[in-house]
Amino acid sequence: MNDIQTRIRNVIIKVMKLDIKPEDVKGDDMIHELGITSVDALEVLINIESEFDIRIDDTDLSQELVTSATY
Repeated sequence: MNDIQTRIRNVIIKVMKLDIKPEDVKGDDMIHELGITSVDALEVLINIESEFDIRIDDTDLSQELVTSATY
C-alpha cells in the first residue's frame, strides 16, 4: 500500500469513525465491507478533497471511485 492509499484509507476510517487500521480496509467493495451509505460516500469525498487539496468534478464521480480505496 502506498502513501496515497494509506491517506485515503485514513480519511475513510476518520469519516466512518472506525476503530481499524488502514491495512484493514481492503478497498475492493467498501460499500458492503464498511457499510458506507451514499451520504457517507459524499462525506468521504469531501474529506478526500480537503486532505489532498483537490476538487473532484461531479462528472468524474463513479461507483468505482466511491467504493474502492485502490484508486
